[in-house]
Amino acid sequence: MRSKLRTLTVGLLVCSTAPLYAQTAPDAGSLLREQERQRPELPRPSPQGVPQAPAQLQKSGLRVTVKAFRISGNSLIADPELQTVLAPWVGQEVGYGDLQKALDALSETYRRHGWFARPQLPAQDITDGEILINILEGRLGAIKIDDQGKGLRTSREFINQTMTARQKPGEPLNLDAIERSNSLLNDTPGLAANTLLSPGKTAGESDAIVKVSDTALVTAIVQADNQGSRSTGSNKLTANGTLDNPLGIGDQVQLNTNASEGSQYAKLGYSLPVGGDGLRLGASSSYMQYRLIGDLASLKGKGDAQTYGLYSTYPLLRSGIRNINLSAAYDRKNYYNEANAVTTSEKVLDVLAVGISGDLLDGFGGGGMTLWSLSLTGGHVDLSATSSNERADRIGPQTAGSFHKLAYSLARLQRLPRKTTLWASFSGQAAGKNLDSSEKMSLGGPFGVRAYPILEGTGDDGWLATVEARYNLLPELQLAVFYDHGWIKQSHDPAYTGSPLVNTGTLKGAGLSVSWTQTASFSLKAVWARRIDDNPFANPLDGKDTDGSLDKNRFWLTAIKFF
Repeated sequence: MRSKLRTLTVGLLVCSTAPLYAQTAPDAGSLLREQERQRPELPRPSPQGVPQAPAQLQKSGLRVTVKAFRISGNSLIADPELQTVLAPWVGQEVGYGDLQKALDALSETYRRHGWFARPQLPAQDITDGEILINILEGRLGAIKIDDQGKGLRTSREFINQTMTARQKPGEPLNLDAIERSNSLLNDTPGLAANTLLSPGKTAGESDAIVKVSDTALVTAIVQADNQGSRSTGSNKLTANGTLDNPLGIGDQVQLNTNASEGSQYAKLGYSLPVGGDGLRLGASSSYMQYRLIGDLASLKGKGDAQTYGLYSTYPLLRSGIRNINLSAAYDRKNYYNEANAVTTSEKVLDVLAVGISGDLLDGFGGGGMTLWSLSLTGGHVDLSATSSNERADRIGPQTAGSFHKLAYSLARLQRLPRKTTLWASFSGQAAGKNLDSSEKMSLGGPFGVRAYPILEGTGDDGWLATVEARYNLLPELQLAVFYDHGWIKQSHDPAYTGSPLVNTGTLKGAGLSVSWTQTASFSLKAVWARRIDDNPFANPLDGKDTDGSLDKNRFWLTAIKFF
């Protein structure tokens, strides 16, 4: 019957005797997808920049009309570019302050190119209007690691390798390279660093003093919330921990776990740097099992998901104000679902994803941060282990075989007057065909349209927009008002028997939130959201959402303890 085919279309577990418009049950793929759904990463703290020494001039009341500048000592930037920088002062009557500005302009030109240089006025007769400027181009002297007398868990060889990845002692001093290396050290799990420049042994040479210290070996959080799926238990307990830099080479072990009444999830990962220029490789494995509870318990639905993955990340650009990161990942995903002791699906997915992301700090309108990402995912879906599911898919949505999709996001955190900030984000995905449930996107939930339950509005193509104004009543206490709006297309190509009766629609909601955060101690957050307009995907008989609930007002509660 039509409802049965539609249920198979989205990879759910409702058995063949399910009535029309029955509450739909999630499968292992959609549940695992929601487990790993996260908000954008918080901005990294900006490392302290390397100080730039000003050029020194002797003050004098003498003024002279500049006929020309002669430049010596420059090897990194050619004369024509430097002469263009000095052109505004040619033909002008100048004094000490004006020449200081000219030298500062030369310093800034070097800085824009990433170099450290000190333009100077040597002793000379300037009465004829020809000004000689000598440029002392800086060079990197020694790299000195200062553990401040505390000893280090981190290998000194690793620190030195990172500092010399882009420049070696004796080479021209590149401030961008110093800043990048300092940022990469601070990105290293279990390590904090601050790099300063000090005079070297010879003129024009600067030593890099790297002040480093170990941070905690073990960090952990425990979280309680009501952000689980209604069909496996809304109330959820999470415990996550990391082992930072256990081998002293910048490595990290991560363990993430959570449990609800009907589901248990665990993920173990390990990553380490390769070389000193920011490349990082990692491997992970996860396991989730579930059983349906509540209204769906009679289906006796249960299943599990196992994944194995390899991934890599590389910072194409890394600094205190702008970053661009590349990523690549391969995952083998195994999903098993059954109902009433009968296997409904057994799937294997091979998934490869490549992505690029970035962020930028700027001074626009009082200051803010822009974040963006773009990722392309492709893979293969194998349904052959369960012949009935394979046949249903062949005459239905045809999710088996190769697939691809494009995901994107753009967000802005803008500082406003009076302790107020504005967060605006837009994200979504575009599919090339009908997707397996594990590769779809969902609008509802605490990280989507917050007025709707988890997994509401699930489809192949869609987008989500959020605008949120935040006000810090106290340093620890933040109030926010928000509006969420999303659009979803359930099946990319609905031209098959059993396709969704309503294939496209929008979900909208607005609300308030309040959060209290004690840094490094605990965090509490409460969210109230109310839906705007009706749910186009609701059961037309009773107006309920696909999880069987109908809450016009929805509350999300989260409590986190940091260790």
